[in-house]
Amino acid sequence: MPVIYFLHMGKTKSNKQRPFSMVLIRTYALVAIVPPLLLCVLLVHQQVRRSLEESRAHLEIITNGAADSLKDRIETMNFLSANLIAQPQFLTNSRNLTLLDKTPGELQSSYIELLAALRSYIFLSTQYRIVWFNENGLVIDNNLSSTESSYVHSTHSKEEITNWKYLRTIEESKGGIVLLPVRQGDFLWNGTDTFAVVRSIRLPMTTVGYMAVICLVPDFPLSFAGGLTNLTYRTTLDDESVLSQSPLFPTNLDHKVIFQHEYLEKYGVNLVLALPRESINNEVGPIIFSWLLFSLILVFILLATIILFSQKVARPLVQLDKRIGSLTLDTLKTPDTPIEGTYQEVASLDESFRNMQERLDEMMRQQIKFHQMQAEEQLRTLQAQINPHFIYNTLNVISIMGIEGRGREVSDACQKLSSIFRYSSGNADGLSPLIEELSSAEAFLQLMKLRYGDHVEFTVTHDKQLEQNLMPRLTIQPFVENIFEHAFDLTHRNVHINIACQREPYGWRIVIENDGKPFEQARIDEIKQQFAGPIDTGNSHFGGMGIVNTLLRLRLTLKDQFEWEINQPCRITLQFNEDYHV
Repeated sequence: MPVIYFLHMGKTKSNKQRPFSMVLIRTYALVAIVPPLLLCVLLVHQQVRRSLEESRAHLEIITNGAADSLKDRIETMNFLSANLIAQPQFLTNSRNLTLLDKTPGELQSSYIELLAALRSYIFLSTQYRIVWFNENGLVIDNNLSSTESSYVHSTHSKEEITNWKYLRTIEESKGGIVLLPVRQGDFLWNGTDTFAVVRSIRLPMTTVGYMAVICLVPDFPLSFAGGLTNLTYRTTLDDESVLSQSPLFPTNLDHKVIFQHEYLEKYGVNLVLALPRESINNEVGPIIFSWLLFSLILVFILLATIILFSQKVARPLVQLDKRIGSLTLDTLKTPDTPIEGTYQEVASLDESFRNMQERLDEMMRQQIKFHQMQAEEQLRTLQAQINPHFIYNTLNVISIMGIEGRGREVSDACQKLSSIFRYSSGNADGLSPLIEELSSAEAFLQLMKLRYGDHVEFTVTHDKQLEQNLMPRLTIQPFVENIFEHAFDLTHRNVHINIACQREPYGWRIVIENDGKPFEQARIDEIKQQFAGPIDTGNSHFGGMGIVNTLLRLRLTLKDQFEWEINQPCRITLQFNEDYHV
């Protein structure tokens, strides 16, 4: 068993075992590839971090500039409204357009003078819209042309102004400026969401109108972008109302964006500029790609070098493993040549293996010779047991016929016994053609018929193609003898025996059956148990040394090419899986 285990050791590998070359590759990869990769990752991280810091600094500068520009715009809008109100006739004309007791001519004259004052700032019409309005629904701005200088033409709905949600806030400021958003739905809206500086025009104890300066360029913070793409902005008041913002301004200022804000305390305005991190990643993307490409090339070169070197180191061990894995009984006697160009340790293992191969060859030859001799001795012992057993039974039959005075039948019986004895003592190798085995069995049956007369009938049939098939001699006769020992009882006085040899798709078979006393199931189980156990030629309790003895001889001679089966009531089948010819 230890020898057989060693022969199969090279073919049986645990799931936890890994090739030596893979262990080398993994080890070298950890040592040679991981540090450069970590370095590349660190450099990429530093580059991204540096780009992020630079973007923050740039965004801070842009935010400061945009905040200063916003402050200047608000102060400019405040100055424009204050400068108009400070003109001598502006308050008077505003008052005249508010009173309802003026004549149409007076109203038209005041309207024209106010329009002229507003149009004096026509050069600012691309950046600001200057609007005068009152609670009567009259609205005048600096974009009106001379053809529109009509008091009637410029009148709006009174409810549209008096219901304006910011009017009360402006009134409560008592002439101070109010920053407010201009959105769609407001009468000041002119197609763009923006913001305005609005103040009331007051005389002592009364308000005679309102002045609004509307910013027409609300996205001016983007003019400070300085090359930053996807920059967005938002300006809000202290109450979180939005004065103006970019359409793509993010809903949440989280880790996905970087942002800067400035607070104009004087006006209560907060300016926020936001830049998506994705924009920064797009800017540093080419740099990261170059680093990654360099890393991949470096890894490829290192990995190729490691694989080639590992295979060179592991090749002798792989060759030795293949030699061990391919070791069989046939190759034990032919030791392989030494593995050349290897390392000292592997060469030492190779030499030890070849020495062991020679020792195993010698041991296996001795073991094979020993088992062969043992099997031959067992077969001779079983054969020696079957022959005397047959002779004793036959002589017993002849003795009975002699007592009964049947001289001629005794003579015939002696001749048949002589023929059977010659057959059983011939063929030293223990194998005979089927035709001779059937002739011997038929002679035995005829001998038994002399003894039992009409109480015994038999038929023997066979396929002529099977006549030269070889089989151990005296195979059929012990089963026939067993019939005469067990088939007769008070209810079975006449027995018919049938022996048939038939070809099968995979081999051939012999069927021996009779119509006498059925087999006992306990006896069948006992035979199966004896046959399943180890061969013991020294055990005298073979059940008459008939069936079990014969089955054991067949097993020793034919190995796995033989099968058998016993079926009730009285049927024995011997199956041969191969044809052995003379």
